[in-house]
Amino acid sequence: MRQIPAERIRPGVAAFEGRSAMAITMDYVDFVHRSGGSPILLPEGLEPEDAVEVIDGLLMPGGEDVDPRWYGHAPEQGEDLDMTRDIREFRLVHAAIDKGIPMLGICRGAQLINVSLGGALADAPLDQVPHSSWNQSLELIVHEVEVRGAQVVPDGMYEVNSAHHQMIAIPGEGTEVVAHAPDGVPEAITCRDRGILGVQWHPECLESSVTGDWLVQQAAARKRRRSRG
Repeated sequence: MRQIPAERIRPGVAAFEGRSAMAITMDYVDFVHRSGGSPILLPEGLEPEDAVEVIDGLLMPGGEDVDPRWYGHAPEQGEDLDMTRDIREFRLVHAAIDKGIPMLGICRGAQLINVSLGGALADAPLDQVPHSSWNQSLELIVHEVEVRGAQVVPDGMYEVNSAHHQMIAIPGEGTEVVAHAPDGVPEAITCRDRGILGVQWHPECLESSVTGDWLVQQAAARKRRRSRG
């Protein structure tokens, strides 16, 4: 049974503006709850520098592609992009890093963290492994990933879901790739000295996940350190 921290741990979940309201799928909220945290939704109108004052950890969720112009590539015609969201989330990532707040990036979130640290992305190949399984439920397992040297997640083979169009091509400053799919596509990055983990799959849609536990545990550890002064 998972040991839930006695103190209230408050990971923030970055939300974005939908057509008429703040938007985030409840899967992310439930994911934090299952891991023992009390999620706080961070709307676009909240300044990133203010947001990091009220959270113990940060979850950067999935979504549309990160605009490739940030790393010098041209976007595809008709590609669904949102530079305004990119800018706001870049600011949120850097504000969290400045405060030493542990961070978990999921799919787009992992890619955005990587780009914010000076890395680059590329389109994921689809000829061997179904990385972009948009026509299937994210509760379905579609391939394995091999984790090596992550430390924050035990080494081994993990079965995951998948729905990503982009992939990590060049790791950002201080990050390293710690998981690969069978076709060699990077599936997870970490930046140990900054308390950052990014995964390309969607753990919020899986029944159990060590990644959510990691975020809440890291957030709890930071909160204890701060309480001791």
